[in-house]
Amino acid sequence: MAPGPDTMASPPHLAQTSMMRTVQPMSAMTLPHHRSTLTSGPKDSSTTTLTAAGTDGGMVTVSSVPATPRRTGSGMLTYPTTPSARRERMPSPETGYLRARPGTGQSSAALLAPAAVAIAASSPALNGHRAASDTGSNSARVDSTLSHKGSRPPSLINSSASSTALLAGSSLGALISKVATTMAEREQEIRKHQSEQREVEDLLAKSKNELQQLISVVSQLHELQQSASEVLPDVVAVGPERPRAGGQPPFFWQPSAEYAEEFDVSGEWGEIVTKTKDFEDQGWVIPVGGSWRLTRGGLYRWSLKIERKCPSRPQLQLGIHGQNHTQPWRLVTTSRCSWSRDDEPWQDRPGGDRLIDEGDYVHIEVDLRGINAKQGTFSLAINDEQYEQFFDDIPLNASYPLMPVVSMGGDQSRVRLCSTN
Repeated sequence: MAPGPDTMASPPHLAQTSMMRTVQPMSAMTLPHHRSTLTSGPKDSSTTTLTAAGTDGGMVTVSSVPATPRRTGSGMLTYPTTPSARRERMPSPETGYLRARPGTGQSSAALLAPAAVAIAASSPALNGHRAASDTGSNSARVDSTLSHKGSRPPSLINSSASSTALLAGSSLGALISKVATTMAEREQEIRKHQSEQREVEDLLAKSKNELQQLISVVSQLHELQQSASEVLPDVVAVGPERPRAGGQPPFFWQPSAEYAEEFDVSGEWGEIVTKTKDFEDQGWVIPVGGSWRLTRGGLYRWSLKIERKCPSRPQLQLGIHGQNHTQPWRLVTTSRCSWSRDDEPWQDRPGGDRLIDEGDYVHIEVDLRGINAKQGTFSLAINDEQYEQFFDDIPLNASYPLMPVVSMGGDQSRVRLCSTN
């Protein structure tokens, strides 16, 4: 082993072995005894020969060292001489590990733990984990040393608990809490969405089944209708509603000033009009209008009962006039249901002549809405028969309204306006 800085040379009286080069002898020096020993052999006065580990590689002779007073078996230590000027200190075998202070009962880890906690607490939150890990590693090293010496270390700081304590109140802790809350809310929303989706799928499945059932029912009804049409005769279409007795009619009769003496209006609501005498011109009839004003956009219906006809002059005309009996005129006769427009000649009924006699009900419908055509229509039905359209060219751009009319020429001809309510 190379001589250290405290190494002394051998006494001059000792013989030296042959060396590769000459070494200058040095005077021997006696040192007091130290607890640390350089050799593990017995401490006696025998001569020991050592091989120097210096750079010169020479052999040196070590003489005996007298024992130290009050130490039985201890002798004086003799350090070999060295030919090299460079000296190295030999480390003590006991300096490789920490030694607990006798009598205290505490290890170095226990002493270092409060300092580690204080340092970690004073550091920023982002260094909390590193501080905890460093403290843990230092404690582990101390415990390893203590276990090497045979002493049992105390309990160390719990790293997970210290990390939680260090994160409390920090931005990183708030971020972790926020992320955890957001993930929980997102998971709850996903579960809710999945539940709603399942409900929608269930409703769609049920609706599909119900739709299929409805289609099946409609198909069966259609087949039943076809079977019934083959077996049963054609059903007569329902005609207009039969007028009811009593009730207020939609309007009342109102003769013009020119023909006021030709008509007599009676009844509770002014619903009955009677021709008082024959009109002076043979073959002519004169009109009496109603108080109703027919305007664009409306749908108008009324019913008349032919109560009496003059035997000598039974002809009557039913229809509409313009205000003050101006055109347009749309009229139908009771003798054979022929029709006429303004001053044009009379036209035959497409289905043939049809007599409207005493006691018959005549239902009239005037449609001025212009839904299916650009002009208005005039339809007529007798008793319970269906409506039959006679005119489809009633102008809708007239600047004045239309009105219902009945034209009579024979004495005691009478017509009643019925209530349909």
